[in-house]
Amino acid sequence: LVVAIGDAVFVGDIVRGKILNKKKPTRHLFVCDPIQNLTNIERIAQLRDISYWYPGHGGPIAYKSMRQFINKEKLK
Repeated sequence: LVVAIGDAVFVGDIVRGKILNKKKPTRHLFVCDPIQNLTNIERIAQLRDISYWYPGHGGPIAYKSMRQFINKEKLK
């Protein structure tokens, strides 16, 4: 479930903030299908006017940090 309110998107456990820097995104600890998870993250990133992502753990994560995370994950 993803909820968008204004310029924020609440994304639950699709992504999380890093342990030492909660404003930087990283993969969640429990992901059954990493490829599908990244596809879902990319779909959310296409929403207009999203400035911040609020995961269930850590955050808030700025849109720019999420784009960098997506690009890095696509190279794996």
